[in-house]
Amino acid sequence: MRNRHLQYIGLLLLPISSFALYNWIYDYVIVSQSKTSNCFFIFGREYLQEFLDHPGGLLRYAARFLGQFYHYKWLGALTISVCITCFGVLFYLVQKKLKPTVYIFQTFFPCILLLALHTSITPAWKCPDYIQGTLGLVMTGGAFLGYLSLRRGVSRHIYALLATPFLYLLVGGYVWFFAVWATAWEWFDSPLPSNLVFKLLYPALTFCMPFAAYRWLFPISFRNAVIYPTIFVASYSWLVIVLYAYLLLMPFWMRISCPERLESFWTRRGGLGAQMVLLIGLAMFLLYSQYDSELSEFVDYHQLYKSRQWDAILSKAGRNPSREVMVQFFTNYALNHKGKLLEEMFDYPQIWGTRGLVLNFSSGDFVKMETMYNSDLFFEMGHMNAAFRCAYNDLASLGRSYQNLKRIAECNMVNGNYEIAEKYLNLLEKTLFHKEFAQRYKAIIADTDARDRCFAELRTQLPTVELDMYLSNFVPLLTLLISNPQNRLAFEYLTAWFLLDKASLPLIAENIQHLREAGYISIPTHCQEALMGLEKGSGSTIDLHGFTYDDDTVSRFKRFQQLVFQDTSRHEVQRKLESVFGGTYMYYYFFVRTMPSVPGSEAGSETHYLLGNALMSQGKFEAAAARYRQVARTDPDFVKARQNLDRIMRLGTD
Repeated sequence: MRNRHLQYIGLLLLPISSFALYNWIYDYVIVSQSKTSNCFFIFGREYLQEFLDHPGGLLRYAARFLGQFYHYKWLGALTISVCITCFGVLFYLVQKKLKPTVYIFQTFFPCILLLALHTSITPAWKCPDYIQGTLGLVMTGGAFLGYLSLRRGVSRHIYALLATPFLYLLVGGYVWFFAVWATAWEWFDSPLPSNLVFKLLYPALTFCMPFAAYRWLFPISFRNAVIYPTIFVASYSWLVIVLYAYLLLMPFWMRISCPERLESFWTRRGGLGAQMVLLIGLAMFLLYSQYDSELSEFVDYHQLYKSRQWDAILSKAGRNPSREVMVQFFTNYALNHKGKLLEEMFDYPQIWGTRGLVLNFSSGDFVKMETMYNSDLFFEMGHMNAAFRCAYNDLASLGRSYQNLKRIAECNMVNGNYEIAEKYLNLLEKTLFHKEFAQRYKAIIADTDARDRCFAELRTQLPTVELDMYLSNFVPLLTLLISNPQNRLAFEYLTAWFLLDKASLPLIAENIQHLREAGYISIPTHCQEALMGLEKGSGSTIDLHGFTYDDDTVSRFKRFQQLVFQDTSRHEVQRKLESVFGGTYMYYYFFVRTMPSVPGSEAGSETHYLLGNALMSQGKFEAAAARYRQVARTDPDFVKARQNLDRIMRLGTD
């Protein structure tokens, strides 16, 4: 009696503890998953039909329906807790049907595994759809409970034969749990000779289902017909392997009978206490080992970034300097909005160089996460085509999400492509939590005056020249500055790029002429440090276009110069200078080794080539020729620059 009461109390506490866990401690799981395509859902028949080309499509559809509630953290936590609790209740009822005495450990061990699995998000951009897996186990457990509720014999046989193909179409690969349980229980529950035809025929018919689905019903591979859409155990977590093995073997270990004395001990106070201690210890170990502090920190930054709390981002980065690339990106973005990027950038770690300014990775996990953040950056600067390209790449690689659909619609509206924008707004209008966004903008684009007012400011920043964006991520910054030297955001980011790149340092001198147009009344501190370094290295004076160096900066540069060439080891010099000059450009230039660059991310010859193209398109042939000659001197293998120079020379001859 005490064992049963504790089971009920545990099943009551399970949803409460699960909700608290995911709403407060593992809240980063909800936030991370809400940004993925796993949580994208729209109402309508067309969307439903997208899920009907696979067995288990309806399970995926149901999981997407629940996933949309991750839009609110508390709703996502409630969704997970309800699903895990439903599984726990069904699993307990199934065990009660199989055996009168069910130990607490037997019921709650798989629930703890599910709790831990729902915290698994590795890497950050790829969230295995564990809500889908939990739903599959709930449906399979419910079907098997129905099987056990029927009388032995014909009723169960008819139920199994009808339920198995239906369950296969509904949950796909999760049907194997039901098939293994039903087959095992048929053999265990009756003497060997009885019902022998069904015992042999049922497994054979079950194994024929994937072949029939692959051969005649669905355009899928045989492998997918067998396991889709189960979580592929080797790809994600050893917890999945343990959970699946425990559940598949349930009919077998439920048949194992303990000695009477041992069974009596497990149901008395001492045994119950031992099981509870074991469960609590296991839960604490698994949840602690699954906690991802880096992802939690990333989500904290992301939340501050989305709510535009720039001071909070800088305060957090200052208290706990991080070498993570996304922290560098968020910090630089916040500095830019506070107008301090070129004054305080090197007060924070910049070990990723230009890749922490505009995210740029050729392969690996970061490729999946960079696109929408770059889209935010380019959209705010006014380069709609670059913002659109980033959002569309996100759509193509990761599938539809609310963020990329919104951005694609916004870019098309600013560019005046209202019919295309309306297609994406129509999709968003079918969602539960984003329909107001769609309805608001549909009303705006239906009114000529309203849409002109709404997008007027962004349209003033649109680039008037077009350069090849695929050469590098700094190209949109360059086109924006060429088109409008008053675009301060673009000016600061491009100048910061040249500072971080080191090889592009001479281009800082050329940007001085745009300082007043960008709204500056003095040269930013880091630019002064870089320019003084250039003058010292070249032995020539740079035209400051009426600006002057600050006395404090000059004094600091001279002190650094005296100390950096001391006759001691480089490591010892770096250690001495870090505390005094760690926040200066000189220290970054001499001592900070950045991560290796991605091909095409450097700004040397490509920048002069692109500037030449822009000048050529504006009819400024002499200035363009000067750029091409500079490329030819520094990079003789740059064929396109020589070809354009020859073209200009022929035009002059003609």
